[in-house]
Amino acid sequence: MNQASVLNNEILNTDQLIEQIVDSAEKGQSIGKWSQKAMVTIYRLLAEGKPLNPRLVAKEQKIPGFLGRHLMRLIPKKAVDYDDNGNVLAFVGLSLNETVHQLTMESKVLYTWCGFDSLFIPLLLGKDAEISTISPNDESVSFSLIKGEFKGSEDIVMSLVFVSAHAMRKDVRAVFCHNVNFFPNRESGTRYIEQNDDLTLVSIKDALKLAHRWNNVLFPYHKVK
Repeated sequence: MNQASVLNNEILNTDQLIEQIVDSAEKGQSIGKWSQKAMVTIYRLLAEGKPLNPRLVAKEQKIPGFLGRHLMRLIPKKAVDYDDNGNVLAFVGLSLNETVHQLTMESKVLYTWCGFDSLFIPLLLGKDAEISTISPNDESVSFSLIKGEFKGSEDIVMSLVFVSAHAMRKDVRAVFCHNVNFFPNRESGTRYIEQNDDLTLVSIKDALKLAHRWNNVLFPYHKVK
C-alpha cells in the first residue's frame, strides 16, 4: 500500500501515519526534560566515534554520577549496547558497530540501526551528514544532509511500519528498526513491501518530515545549536 498503512482497520494517509508513529514513540519513551537533554548529550558524545564511558555523560551534564547511572537504567536494555568494560557502543539508533546503514558526520564513520535513524540524529545534533546504505533488495542508496537540507535523488523512498508504544519500548530494533530502510526508487520499494504486508512507503521528503516531527515531539527541550 503506497502512501498508506492500516491501523485498527482504518486507512491512514502519510501525515496521519507520521503522527501515529511519533505518538507511539513518545508514549514509549515518556522521559522528562533532564533525561531528554542527557540523551542528546549521549548522541553527541557517541558521535565522536569512540566507546563512551557513561561517567562522561554525568560530567557533561554536571550532575552526580549516580544520576547518570539512573538515566542509563531508564533506557530499555535492548536499546543500548555496551562493550566488556561497560562503555556504550550503541545508543537508541546510533552505533559504533557496523550495520548496512553508514552515517558519516564530521569525518567520523558511524552506523545506525535503521534508515530513519540516519535522518533524525544528524538533524537533532545540527550536523551535516553523508548517508550510505544498502536496501533489502541489495541496492546502494546514498545522499547527504547539508544544513538540514536533503541533497540527493528525490526518487529515494523509505519503508515504514507502525508499532505500539509497548512493542517500541520492549525491543525497538526488532519491531521498528529492522523494517525501516531506504530504496533507490518506488519500484524497488514496492517489490519489497509486497512481501511485507505491514510496511508502507514514504517519499524521502515525507521521511524528513517525520524526522523533524520526531525531534520536535520527543526532544522539545532541545534546540539545535
